[in-house]
Amino acid sequence: MAFKLNKGEETRFEDLKLKLSEAHGELEAAISAYNTAVAEQQNSVEEALSNYNGKLAELKSFVDDFAGEKRSEWDDKSEGWQEGDAGSTANDWISAWEETDLEEVTLDFPSELSKDFENHGDVDLSTEP
Repeated sequence: MAFKLNKGEETRFEDLKLKLSEAHGELEAAISAYNTAVAEQQNSVEEALSNYNGKLAELKSFVDDFAGEKRSEWDDKSEGWQEGDAGSTANDWISAWEETDLEEVTLDFPSELSKDFENHGDVDLSTEP
């Protein structure tokens, strides 16, 4: 019994390697198409995010200005009024405006898929010892 591939096994081995090399090329092409599509969509998302954050900044400015005005009005009131029911209620309401979280939205985008992998269809195995 010889330790080597017979002609049929050798043909099958070469055929499998060829098919794997073709699949490798298809995978690389699919990854390239995916990366291109993701990059295009990322641009759209970045534009929408910028628009959203711009509108959010406008709202934040309004809220901060309004809360600041109301805090000044509250501060101008007498200590007795501030410590009474109306003052306490107003203080809680102003505090809610002051503490509203309107921080800019950030997104973490995934990196491109890498095509840095070996084409195993190039495997170099001897067909006999």
